[in-house]
Amino acid sequence: MSADVLRSLDLRPGDEIVVLDQAYGAVLKAAEFVARAAGGIDTTAAALNGDLPATAVAYWVVLETFLAAVLITVAPLFWRVARDAPAGLPRLGLRAIAVGQVVVALYAADKAMLVVIHSAGAPVDFTTVEPVATAVQAVGTLLAVGGALAPATRRTRSAASAYRSLLALRPLWTAMRDAFPEVILFTPRRAVIELAGVDDVHLRLYRRVIEIRDGMLALRPYLPSAPGAPGDPAVAEATAIALALHRRAAGEPPAGHDEGWAPVGPEMADEVAWLSRVSRAYRRVRLTPDAVAPIPRPSGSVR
Repeated sequence: MSADVLRSLDLRPGDEIVVLDQAYGAVLKAAEFVARAAGGIDTTAAALNGDLPATAVAYWVVLETFLAAVLITVAPLFWRVARDAPAGLPRLGLRAIAVGQVVVALYAADKAMLVVIHSAGAPVDFTTVEPVATAVQAVGTLLAVGGALAPATRRTRSAASAYRSLLALRPLWTAMRDAFPEVILFTPRRAVIELAGVDDVHLRLYRRVIEIRDGMLALRPYLPSAPGAPGDPAVAEATAIALALHRRAAGEPPAGHDEGWAPVGPEMADEVAWLSRVSRAYRRVRLTPDAVAPIPRPSGSVR
C-alpha cells in the first residue's frame, strides 16, 4: 500500500497493518458467505481431488489469493522495519516474521493456482500435494510466530535473571529486615501487588539492594576492627556481617571505629552480583562457639 494511498485515506504508515487486517477479515467473511451458500465446503484432500463446483473454486481462490496478497504486502514492511530495529534478537525476529509470511504466501498462492488448474481439467493429486503444502505452511507459521516471540526472549531472560538474583539475595535481605525493620521500603502486601510484570521484578531487585545496603550501613558501628578472614572476600564480608549482627543482638556497644564494607563497582549490576555472592556465603557462615546468639536465618517470602 503506497504512501499516496495512505494519505488519501488520512492514515499514518503504522496504520497499514490495521487496514490490511480489516480487509483480510472482510475477505474471510466473504469466503464464509460463499461456503454457507454452497451448503459447506469440504476442505479435505480427497474432496479436492474430485470435481470441484464453482462455489468451491471461488472459495479457495478468494481465500488463498487474498491471504497471499496480504502477506506479500506486509512482509516487506517487516523487513524494512528490521533494518532500523536494534541488532540482535529484535532485528532477527522481525526478519523471521517477514520470511515466514513469504513462505505462507507461497503456500497460499500455490494452492489457489493448483485449485484453478484442477478445476480446468488438469490432473492434480491433492492427496500427495497437501502433506507437503501443509508442512510448508507449518514452517512459515513457525518462523513468523518464533520471530514474534524472539524480542520477548531477551525480556524473559532478563526477568528470570532478576528473579534468580532476588532468590540469591534473600538470606542477606532477611537478616537485615529482621535486624532493622525500618529499612524495608514497602510492606509485604505491597510487594504481592507488584508480583507481575518484567519492570516490577527489576524494581523489587533494586529495592532489595537498597534495603540491604541501608541495613549494612546501620550495622557498620558493630563491625569488628578487622572484619572478615583471609580467603574469599565474599566469605570474609559475610562473616563480618554475621559477627556484627551477633554483637548487636547480644547488646554490645558500638565498636567506636568506622570500619567499612568491601568496595563495589559503580553500577547496580555490580552491586547485585557482589551482594548475591555475599548472601550465598552468608547462608553457610557458622560463627565460633563463643558466638552464642543465633544468626538470623532466612524467613518469609522471597518478595
